[in-house]
Amino acid sequence: MKDIRTYNKKQLQELSPDVLSSFNGEIPITTPRINSFINNPNIDDKDILLIAYFKDNKLAAYFGILPDYSVNGEKFYWNSGWRANNNIDKRAASIVFYKALSLYGNKLMLNHLTPHTKQIIDSTKNFSEIKTLEGEKFFIKSVLSEILISKKPQLKTLKPLFNFTDISINSILSIKNKREYNSSLSLEILERIDTDCELFINNEKTEFINDSVKNINHAINYKWLVTNNSFKTENNKYFFSLHTNVFENYILKLSANKKVIGVLYIVNRNNNFKLYYSYFNNKYTKEIAKELYIFLQKNNAKTFLSFDTILNTELTKLKYLYKKNTAQYYTYSKQLKQLFDNTQKYQAGFGDVIYT
Repeated sequence: MKDIRTYNKKQLQELSPDVLSSFNGEIPITTPRINSFINNPNIDDKDILLIAYFKDNKLAAYFGILPDYSVNGEKFYWNSGWRANNNIDKRAASIVFYKALSLYGNKLMLNHLTPHTKQIIDSTKNFSEIKTLEGEKFFIKSVLSEILISKKPQLKTLKPLFNFTDISINSILSIKNKREYNSSLSLEILERIDTDCELFINNEKTEFINDSVKNINHAINYKWLVTNNSFKTENNKYFFSLHTNVFENYILKLSANKKVIGVLYIVNRNNNFKLYYSYFNNKYTKEIAKELYIFLQKNNAKTFLSFDTILNTELTKLKYLYKKNTAQYYTYSKQLKQLFDNTQKYQAGFGDVIYT
C-alpha cells in the first residue's frame, strides 16, 4: 500500500517526540527541525514543509521544503533533506520529488545535488542547467585518524597509533604557526548580528535573497543539531544529522580604523569550520584572510571550508598542511531565472545548509 503525506506547519507540530518514536523504522524529520520550521518567519500556515512517502507503513522517502523570499519579494522554496530508501521502493526518490514539483515546480531551488538527484532533475526539463559552486577545503591540522578510519573502517584497531601521529604533527604545527602571521584589523566575535553589522551587510550584499540577516539569526536561535543526549531515539532513527559533539556559531565583525569592513558567519562542527556567509570590502581581502587564519588557529580548527572565491585567492597563499578543491551543485526552476545575474553572489549557507 502506497501513502503520500504532506505536512504544513500545524501538522508538523502534531509530530511530537512520542509520535516520531512510534514510526516503524526511519523518521522523516526531528524535533529540533520541527521547532525551527514552525518558528521560521518565512513560513505561512498553508506552506507544505514536508512530503513523506510510505509503502506498507514503512517510510520509503521524504522531501523537506524550506520557504524563502527573493529581493523582489517573490516567495520560492528550497529543498531541505531529500532522502529515499531504495530497498523499499527504487522509485521512491522520484515519487516525492514529483510531488514537490506538483506543489512548487515553478519556484523550486535545489542544492547539494548528488549524481542520482541530478539525473532525476535533468529528466524533468523544468530546471535551468546545474550550477557549480566551487570552493576549497584547507587542512590546518592533521586529521589522519579521521580520514583513514572513515575510508577503511577495518583499520579502527590502529586508531591509537593514528591519533598519536596526529597529536605529534599538530604539536609541531601549533608552535610554528603561532609566530607566522599578524593582522592590522580589529576582530570582534559576536553571538548575534549587531546593528553595525546589519547596516554593513545591507550596503555590501549582492544576493537574490531578500533578508539573509533574518535567516542567519533564525539559524542561530533554532539549531537543528544538538550536542547533548536529548532526542536519542530520534537520532537513531534519522538518516541525516541530529547529534554532534561540537556545534558553534561565530559572527566575525572585522574593523579598520573603527569602521566595519567585513562580516563573516562561520560554523564550527567538531572543530571543522565552514564559512557560510561573507561580506567584506575587497580592498581588505588580504588582511581579512590573515585575521581569519589567526582566528582558526586560536580556535583549534582542524579544517576550514570556504566557497568564497575572492577570499580563497588570499587564503591559498597562507600555510596549511594540505588543501583540496571541492564543489557543491545547485539548480533552480526556469521561472526563477530572472532572479540571477553575473553580479550576484551565491552564499554557501543559502537554504538549509546554514543549519548544519
